[in-house]
Amino acid sequence: MTEKTISVYRFMSAGCNGCDVQILECLVPRYKLGELGVEVVFTPEEANVLAVTGGINIKGKEELK
Repeated sequence: MTEKTISVYRFMSAGCNGCDVQILECLVPRYKLGELGVEVVFTPEEANVLAVTGGINIKGKEELK
């Protein structure tokens, strides 16, 4: 079995920010997801997982494209 890294990019859309805070809390070093091959990336091109938080409005829809 080969080891693969899960690269997560967070996309926060419209909303109260509650969903984004919960996703961010799961990705902090406290939970040691890095040991399992999970990392946070800062550009969508580097990611193989897209975590979208909040509702999608017209502006967010265009940015997601």
